[in-house]
Amino acid sequence: MFSAEVFSPMRILLIGDVHGKLHLLHRLLTYARSTFSINAAIQVGDFGFYETTFDLFSDDDLVFPVPVYAIDGNHEDHTWLKKKSKWHPKINLNYVTRGSVLSFGQSKIGFLGGALNRDRPQFKCNYILPSERIKASRRFNKNPPDLVITHSCPASIGIGMHANEELRSGGNCYIRGIHTEEVDPGPEDDCGEMELTKLWHSLKIRPLAWVFGHFHFKHRAMVDNTTFMALPEITNPSIVIWDSEDKILLDP
Repeated sequence: MFSAEVFSPMRILLIGDVHGKLHLLHRLLTYARSTFSINAAIQVGDFGFYETTFDLFSDDDLVFPVPVYAIDGNHEDHTWLKKKSKWHPKINLNYVTRGSVLSFGQSKIGFLGGALNRDRPQFKCNYILPSERIKASRRFNKNPPDLVITHSCPASIGIGMHANEELRSGGNCYIRGIHTEEVDPGPEDDCGEMELTKLWHSLKIRPLAWVFGHFHFKHRAMVDNTTFMALPEITNPSIVIWDSEDKILLDP
C-alpha cells in the first residue's frame, strides 16, 4: 500500500480515462515529456485493469517514459486487480489503492478510486463503500492533500456535471436500490458520487484542486476555493499538469 511516500517529480501530467488504449497513453506520455518536461503522470481511473489488456503487449512495448500512478474506476476487473500485490514495476506503472496519500515534491495528493455504474449492474467492488470513504476522510484530515484524485466527483455541490443522455435511464435501473440499500445518483445537472459528497463535507481543510474523469469530457468549476477539473478520455486528450511546487493546475 502506498501512504505518504515521497516522490521528487515537479510536473505531473493528469490523464483521463484510458480504457486499455495503452499505445495511445504511451504516445501521450512521450509527447508530454518532450514538450512540457513532465516527470510523472497520474491517471484518474478506468485505466483498463483487465488481465487481457496486458496480454496483448510485451513488457518492451509498455515501458512508459515516466512513472504512471493510476487509481481504479468503475470499468475494471476489480477482483483480478486486488490480487496484484505489485504492479508491473518494469513498465513504470503503479496502482494506487483507495484512500492513499502520496507526496510528490512539495505537494500531498490524496487518491480514492471507484465509482457507480450507470450502464451495467453493480459489483460491490466497483463503487466506493462507506467504510472506504470514512478511511479516506481520516487519512485526508490527518494528512491534508493539496490535490485530490478520484474517478467521479462529488454530487450536488455545484460542479455542474451531467450524465450522457443515453445513460440517464441507467441511474434508476442500475444505481437506485442496488443490493438492499438506496444509492442516490445525484441530480442530472450536477451528478457524481454521494460518497464523495460526504467526503467533501468531512474535510477540515479543502484541497486546492480536485481532478477526476468518468464523464469523458473536459469541464472546470470552482467550488469554495477548490478548482474541480474533469478530464476527457485518452482518445481526445487535453494537457493538464499539476505543478507540485507551486501547487497549481496548468492548462496550457
